[in-house]
Amino acid sequence: MPPVSRDRFVNPYTFVPLPASGVRRASPPLHTEGPEEKRFTGSFTVEWTLQTPLLLPAKAQEEGWLRPDGTVRIPGSAVKGSVRSVHETLFNGCLRIFDSEFLPGYRLPARSGAESDDAPAVLAVVTRSRDGVPLEVAPCDGVEWVESTSLRKAYADRRINRLPRTGDIVTISGVREASELRQANEVFKVTGVSPVSRAAVSRDESATAEAALPDQGSVLLITDTSARRPTRKDGTPADCFWAAGIIGSAQRAVVPEQAAKQFWSACEGSRDRQELRQGERRGDATDWKGATQYARVKWQGQPVGERARATGFLHAGDVVWVTLSVDEATVESIRLARIWRETGTANAGERVPSSLLPCWTIQPGDPRPGTRGPDGGLCLSCTIFGSADTSGAQSGEGRQDAYAGHVRFGSARSAVRVRPLDVQLAPLSSPRLGAGVFTLVDRGTSEELGDIASHWGSTVDQPEPRQLRGRKFYWHVDPDQQAERWTSELRRTTPVLPRYKARDHQSRKGLSRAAQLVPAGTTLTQEITFEGLDDVALQSLLIAIDPARLLTLYRPSARIATHLGGGKPFGLGAVSARITAFSMWHSGDRYGAAATALPDPGFDRSAYPRIVARAGRLENPRAVARLLDLDGAGDWRDHVAYPPGATWDQIDVPNKDRFVPFDESYHFFGEANGERLAGKPSHGIPPHNRPWHPLPPVVEKDGSDARPDLPINPERRGGRR
Repeated sequence: MPPVSRDRFVNPYTFVPLPASGVRRASPPLHTEGPEEKRFTGSFTVEWTLQTPLLLPAKAQEEGWLRPDGTVRIPGSAVKGSVRSVHETLFNGCLRIFDSEFLPGYRLPARSGAESDDAPAVLAVVTRSRDGVPLEVAPCDGVEWVESTSLRKAYADRRINRLPRTGDIVTISGVREASELRQANEVFKVTGVSPVSRAAVSRDESATAEAALPDQGSVLLITDTSARRPTRKDGTPADCFWAAGIIGSAQRAVVPEQAAKQFWSACEGSRDRQELRQGERRGDATDWKGATQYARVKWQGQPVGERARATGFLHAGDVVWVTLSVDEATVESIRLARIWRETGTANAGERVPSSLLPCWTIQPGDPRPGTRGPDGGLCLSCTIFGSADTSGAQSGEGRQDAYAGHVRFGSARSAVRVRPLDVQLAPLSSPRLGAGVFTLVDRGTSEELGDIASHWGSTVDQPEPRQLRGRKFYWHVDPDQQAERWTSELRRTTPVLPRYKARDHQSRKGLSRAAQLVPAGTTLTQEITFEGLDDVALQSLLIAIDPARLLTLYRPSARIATHLGGGKPFGLGAVSARITAFSMWHSGDRYGAAATALPDPGFDRSAYPRIVARAGRLENPRAVARLLDLDGAGDWRDHVAYPPGATWDQIDVPNKDRFVPFDESYHFFGEANGERLAGKPSHGIPPHNRPWHPLPPVVEKDGSDARPDLPINPERRGGRR
C-alpha cells in the first residue's frame, strides 16, 4: 500500500452532479406497438457476481433472502431499485425517491446568545395528540429550577423506586431563591417531594389521546446533560438543574401543523432517532413511534433522571418548551430543552431545479396544480420502470396518475448452497443530508458573526438557496483488503478490523447487531423480461444493468460494478453483471408463426444520438465511470472512512476511557462547519471562520480524476481524547 498519508481520508460517499439541462419529458408509449413503431419484447439472464460480501437484511430468513435449501434469493424489487438508480443518474431521470419536504435540524450551541428573542420561554404539557402529532398544549403558570442530585435523593427518601422522569407531577419542598441568570426561582436543595403522579391519558374513537392534569403541582422536564460542563471555571463540581413547570392555568394553546412539522424536522439527525432506527434494523421491537421513550441521564457519573428521547413524536402528557402567539392561543415553536435544536430553512425540494422533481402525470405539458414541480410527461426512467404520483396533488379530483413499467425483475438466486459469514455489524450512520459542507453546492463561508455555513439557512444561502450537490454514490473499496493493508502498514500484531465489523465500544453501547454476509465470489442468476421497449429505452436499460457497455468508452481500463444490498458505506455489496441468454422479438411479431428472434444489440453507438434526443445530453458519464470502477479511488482506496476523529495510526486504538477517538466522526461536522467566530482581539486573534472542507469533485473540468481526500481532524476543541 503506498503510504499516501495518515492524516487524510476519503469520505465513503460523494455526489454526481444533477443535470444542468434538467429532465426531458415526453408522452410515454402505449403498451401495444403502433403500425409505424419498432418495439421489442423479450427476456435475458443476468449473472451477478459479488466482488465484496453482500449484507443480508436483519430478517433475511423471514423475508426469504435465505432459503431452506441454503441458497440465497434477492427479491427482484431490490435489484430493480439499484438498477433504476443507475439509470436515473446516467440518463437524466427525475428524483423518483425524494423527500422534497425534508428540512434538517441542528443543535444550538450552548453559549451566550444561543437563545434568540423568540426562544421558548414557556413550559407546557401536551394535552391532546394523535398518532404522535401534538394538537394542543397546556402552558404552565411559571417555572422553577430544581437541583437534580437532591431531587433524586428526595425520590429515594420517599421510597419512589425509580429515578425522576420527564412528565412526573410532584409537589417539591425546599428553599427557593431568586436566580438572576434564569429569571426564576431555584430550589438549590430539595428537602422532600409528594407522591408522584402522571397526567391521566384517555383516547377517544378517533385515536386522539387527551391528558388530564391535576389542579396543582409541578411537572418535571429532565434533559440531556452531555453538553453541560461538569465543573465550574474554578474546578469545583458544577450543579445540574431541571425545569419544573407550575400547573394551574386552565388555558390551552393549539398546535398548528407547521409548528408540529418544524419540531419533527428539528429531531431529524438527533442521536436518539439514529439509535432507535438502528434498533429497528437489529429487529428490536421498541414502539418508539407509538409511545414516549426514555433514556437515563447521568450527572457527575451518577444516574439522576430519565429524559424523553427526541424522536419527533409527541404524546399526551409529554413536556416541552414552547413559544406562543401574542394572544397565547397558538403555539409557534416547540423544543425539548431551552437550548436545543433549530430547523433549517429552504427544504430539499427548493434546493433542486423544479424539473428534477418526480414525474407525476403521463400527460405532457400539464401544469402541476398547487405545488412547485415539473409539467406533465415522463422522463425516460419513469417510462421504462413505471411511475405513480404519490404526492396527493390530484387528491379530490377522482383520478390517480400512474404508469406501469415495461420491465419485470425476477428474483436473483444462487445455484448452490451458500454459507453466510456471521459478523457483529458496526453501526451504520444515518445520512447527514443537513451537513451542507458535503451536501450543498459550495459557496464558501460567511463573515457574519455566528453564521454556520454548513447549515441550511446560513446567510450563504442568499439570495437563492444553495442547491443540493447531486445524487449520492459510494466509492468501491474492498473492506477486508483495506483492513489487511493497514494491518501491514502499521505493523500491528492484532489485525485492524474491517470497517463493517463492530468495535468493542460499539457493542458495549448496544449500537451493533448480529448480521450475515454472503461471501464475495458468489454468483446470483436472475431473469429480466421486458415488453414494448423502443431501441432507446432498451439500450439504456441494458446499460443500467451492465454499465460497462457505456462507461468503458470513458474509462477503458475500468472494472465496473454496481451495488446490491445494504452496507454500501462499508464497501459491501459491490457486484458486477454479465448479460446472457438474450431472447428478443419485435413486439408485433411475438405471437406470430414467423417471429424472428433478434440478438442482444450490445451497445450500438449509432443509438447515442437517439438517446440524447430523448433523455438530453449525458453530462456525467466520466464521474459515474470513476465511481463504479472497482479501482476508482486509486491510491486513496485504503483511506475511505467516515470522517475520522484521529489519524490512521490510531485506528482501533482505545483511549483511557475505552472509547476509540478514530471512530468519533461527529467531531468533523462540528469542527469543519465554516462557523464565523469572534476571535480574541486582546490576544491578537482576529475574527475568523472554522475550517471549511467541502467534498472535492469526482472529476476535474478537463475530465481527469480529482483528488478525493480531505484532512482528518481539521480543528479539535474538547471532546474525549
